[in-house]
Amino acid sequence: MLHLKIKYEFKLVLVFSFALLLLYAVDKYFTKIEIRKDCAQMSEAISLTERWFNDVGQMKKEKKISNDIRSDTKYNFLIGDEYTNITTTFGSLEAKELSANPEFAALLIKYLTNSNIDSTKTVGIILSGSFPSLSISCLAAIQTLNSKAIIFSSLGASMFGANQPGATWLDIENYLIKSSNLKYKSSLVTVGAEDDNGGGYGNDRPHNIGDHDAEKDLELRSAVHPGSFQELLRDALDGGREQHHGEARLEPEHDDH
Repeated sequence: MLHLKIKYEFKLVLVFSFALLLLYAVDKYFTKIEIRKDCAQMSEAISLTERWFNDVGQMKKEKKISNDIRSDTKYNFLIGDEYTNITTTFGSLEAKELSANPEFAALLIKYLTNSNIDSTKTVGIILSGSFPSLSISCLAAIQTLNSKAIIFSSLGASMFGANQPGATWLDIENYLIKSSNLKYKSSLVTVGAEDDNGGGYGNDRPHNIGDHDAEKDLELRSAVHPGSFQELLRDALDGGREQHHGEARLEPEHDDH
């Protein structure tokens, strides 16, 4: 009986050894390791994202804003509350934790450079307050490539997103522009939620999200604040923004007034 057991174990060792040799052979002779030309840009984008993440943490600290959740994520201060008076829809805490990873900026650099996006190109970006971490990573990637950008944003946020008064996406964007050298700002902002006009927030709210400081913020950035999705489309089709707000801006310095 002991002899059979030893023989069985010896066979397992042989199989395991063969598997290791096969893995080594595949890795050495059949795997091609290629250093991407945009590796330096990936690292730069990650570093910029980390700095901006921490700057948002500083902004919340200055405003004495904290969340009501428990999370072991390093950048858990980027996560909002479970529910506030400007929460639009249900959301997943796990998804928000996963998104608070600065390495998403490197992934975006890869996608952008694979699409031949560089400093000579203009990209269109739609940002949501539901995932502020991904929005920051995206802007860091674009700024690293020094591309031009036209940005649309929504103010509303789902659970655990940028749903804290004083720390909405517009608050974050404004802070990064003024304090952290963010070169881009939203050209068009909607309140989000149902029909893109704040619908579904509920009647028990102490105030409507449309009454947030958005009007003041939008005045500073000369962005369009449509009252509904229909108005948004009409403004886009009629070229209303160019008529009422001058040149469609790609970066902050492209402002004629």
